[in-house]
Amino acid sequence: MTYRIEALPLEPFTAYFAMTDAELAEVGARRWVADAPGRAPCRVSLQDADAGEALVSSTTPT
Repeated sequence: MTYRIEALPLEPFTAYFAMTDAELAEVGARRWVADAPGRAPCRVSLQDADAGEALVSSTTPT
């Protein structure tokens, strides 16, 4: 079977980075910081976050 993985468009997600932690919690998300390279793949860009980079993720399992 052949499949293709593509990055998601960034625009629908940019507002989350401007939200406070409380606002993120209201929409089921949280802010955290990558602690090591290769630990946090970005589902938008499909690249790993660098250590120290701030990220936003869902608080519910996917």
